[in-house]
Amino acid sequence: MKGIELVSFLTDDQKKLLEVSEINYKRYGRIYISIVSFNGNILVVKISQKENEAQKYLIAKELRERAKEVFKGIIPDNIKLHIGVVPYTQDSLSEISIEWIKEQQNTYGISDAELAKFVNIDQANLFRIFNQRGLTKIHKALFYYFFKYFALSNQK
Repeated sequence: MKGIELVSFLTDDQKKLLEVSEINYKRYGRIYISIVSFNGNILVVKISQKENEAQKYLIAKELRERAKEVFKGIIPDNIKLHIGVVPYTQDSLSEISIEWIKEQQNTYGISDAELAKFVNIDQANLFRIFNQRGLTKIHKALFYYFFKYFALSNQK
């Protein structure tokens, strides 16, 4: 567990329990737990969830409860546990498709050759992306942010 060395009062068995818990949460839910700081009687912990194949996501309250469970019985009662929660939020990239890109091109009057030049991709590679390979997450991000920028810069 990241930051576990900051908590000096933990025994080796307690450290092992925390690390096993974190490994299991990572493996099955892509939930990451780390110790941010420990000062006097305040232990600050961060728990976050990333995208996972099962697409099962916990809300902030549930993540906070999971973090409490992990540290329950390990930290003494005189230590206050502060938990920072970062729940998973779906990105806007799932809506990006080749059809979406073509719609944007039509909206702004951008040809394939111009688009290739704007995003610094060889026109042959752009053709392959559109007709053979498909879009990766990196491609989706590239085109999403390009058209966001293009829309903003053309509003002036």
